[in-house]
Amino acid sequence: MRVCPTRQARPSPRENAPSAARRLLAVALALLLAIVASACGSKHGEDGSESPGGAAWPLFRGNAQRKGRAEQPGPKTVPEEVWTFSVSEKIASSPVLAGGRLFFGAFDRRFYALDAAGGTELWRFSTSGPVRASAAVADGAVYVGTLPAAGDARGTMFRLSADTGAVRWKRNFVGGISSSPVALGGRVYFGDLQGSLFCLDAETGKEIWRLRAGDWIRSSPALWRGRVFVGTKAGLVFGADAVSGDESWTFEAGAYVMSSPAAEGGALYFGTGRGEVVALSASNGEAIWRAEAGAPMTASVALSRYDVFAATLEGDILCLSRKSGLRKWRFGAKSAVLSSPVVDGERVYVSSRKGVLFALEEHTGKEVWRFRLGSQTSSSPALAGGVLYIGTDGGDLLALR
Repeated sequence: MRVCPTRQARPSPRENAPSAARRLLAVALALLLAIVASACGSKHGEDGSESPGGAAWPLFRGNAQRKGRAEQPGPKTVPEEVWTFSVSEKIASSPVLAGGRLFFGAFDRRFYALDAAGGTELWRFSTSGPVRASAAVADGAVYVGTLPAAGDARGTMFRLSADTGAVRWKRNFVGGISSSPVALGGRVYFGDLQGSLFCLDAETGKEIWRLRAGDWIRSSPALWRGRVFVGTKAGLVFGADAVSGDESWTFEAGAYVMSSPAAEGGALYFGTGRGEVVALSASNGEAIWRAEAGAPMTASVALSRYDVFAATLEGDILCLSRKSGLRKWRFGAKSAVLSSPVVDGERVYVSSRKGVLFALEEHTGKEVWRFRLGSQTSSSPALAGGVLYIGTDGGDLLALR
């Protein structure tokens, strides 16, 4: 079923900002409580909204650790198209879901909220600039960043009401934003294309701190145990204290790091522009292992409990041991892969640049099914409630079950 949108838009080194010790203590406590809740199996995820274990995928890669792992399985056989929602320009961002609603932005300079079950439009918001980064949903709000509009050098970070799309606050950033935000403990973290990692107050948009990374950031920050991690075009990966912004360590990858670090079990995993998958210690930034992938990578990796899954610009999809970095299998997609894979404990889901969505057996790499999306694709799939959601460069947002 194809659902077409209505044409009427709804109206709609580090610098610390001054902050009190009491506020820092409160934020640290909030971060700790969120982590404990996640570790104890709470239904609430690290971003303060529903866990991806339910019918939710509230930010890029599913959670604040950017693991790309769903707790409920996706389609086991060739999926059926539940609905398709079409816009006028490409959808490079990945959809996010919370509270039965799906949110995404597009290059048509609009941000949309849909009913996740039927694909009907709930509201839309004019962003002025194109939207490449995925949004984040937390505590009834949606955070979304934009690239600069034509003739402008600035992009914008918005906080919108998840219910209505009304603007709660906005802040402009020179160069724009291509890094997907994460919201946790009353703070919002993201990078900009001027080369800084920002931490803003989630309620007011006021800057709390910034870390100057030296080159533009397309990588989306990951949070783990009170620390924030991000990569840069210059090939540096930073670890910093999430409360104060103090830099903990820096790792030199040797080539750009556009992928988002995935954090779990005391380690970070990411791909690089020199064709390596790297595992680092989250505590000190030292390399645990470095594995050759054979080609550069811009897609983020996905983590199962024992393996890491990566995709390259030459179309190789790889499974490596999280412990050793040894390759377990390789699958050739016969086209570059910009889309970041998602795993569900049984299968790996990833789309090629040519718009072929693959499901592969997680343990063997054997193809289970493929689905042609009808257009080139750079969007990454979101998996919630057994349904895959993905955008295309042709402007279609598909729900597949």
